[in-house]
Amino acid sequence: MRKKYEVRCSSHRPADWDRYCDNDWLKKDALLFDETWEEGFTYHLHPEFGCYTFKRRMNLFTFGRFKLHVPITMVALPVSIDGEGYFGNLEALIHHLQEEGGLHLILNIRTLEKIPQGIPYGRTLDTCIFDNNYEDFETYVSVLRSPYRRRLRQALRRLGTVRIVKIHNETFDDQLYALYKAVLNRSKYPLETLPIEFFKTSKDDIHVFYHDQKPVAFVMVKVEKDSLYFLFGGMNYAKRDALDLYYNMLIYILRLGIKQKSKTIYFGQTAESSKERLGCRREKRYMCIFTGNKVINKVLSKLSLSKFKKLFEYKPDSRIYHVFAEKNKDTFT
Repeated sequence: MRKKYEVRCSSHRPADWDRYCDNDWLKKDALLFDETWEEGFTYHLHPEFGCYTFKRRMNLFTFGRFKLHVPITMVALPVSIDGEGYFGNLEALIHHLQEEGGLHLILNIRTLEKIPQGIPYGRTLDTCIFDNNYEDFETYVSVLRSPYRRRLRQALRRLGTVRIVKIHNETFDDQLYALYKAVLNRSKYPLETLPIEFFKTSKDDIHVFYHDQKPVAFVMVKVEKDSLYFLFGGMNYAKRDALDLYYNMLIYILRLGIKQKSKTIYFGQTAESSKERLGCRREKRYMCIFTGNKVINKVLSKLSLSKFKKLFEYKPDSRIYHVFAEKNKDTFT
């Protein structure tokens, strides 16, 4: 018999949330989306687990060729980063959500072992991670194989006279917000649109690229102990190719991480090939989708284990990039 869980649900963060929460991305001071995000979401808190959920109408076959937009309750960070949107016992959480009914999707689960047997699952976007063992950026450049070193230097030359400045977040204005929206509108896998107040009130670092006195791009990063996280970016697509903007944004994040002695630089999901060409490695992330209806779950589970799994599961690029020189291949792959 399924155990019945008594869960506190609220549209506001419970006062004792941080006391139970062991997921840094979900803590009060990590991100301010709950204070600035225009759409509502629900906190779920139980001694065995915690999460927040929000409802979206999305394409069930986001990673496939077909389209079927259905209402789904999401368990995910509503800021499109690769962290988990829950903490604690995943099986207990799933039981609770099944009692609520409807279709649920949990994103960015770290390992398959966490997913209970019988729950339909699949791959979601891989995340890209750079392991930093360099004293400085020049040392990193020196161990690249010549094609990758040449590509990097070519990008830096195209950047030319672009000036990069760390701004005060409260000065984040409509021009910069338009750059964020430009990237969001071109995203293959859009999840949400954060309001401008999110950027204005965030405590994370925003670095702006200026060309001819006008902002053409920005990156937003989170610096935490010995790690650096790439959170968001914005870009003027009219200037993208001439200035090699996107690649230079990635290079700049890499330089920041090396300069600040970050042991790990988290580049996030999407655009894996560009990030791998800088020397990132991939880590798998998983998702599970389920309802409170056993029959539907059984159908979904069979689908996720069959040849039709490719209809809704993410399929990564299979190419492998040998970025580092032969003498470094045992350390960097």
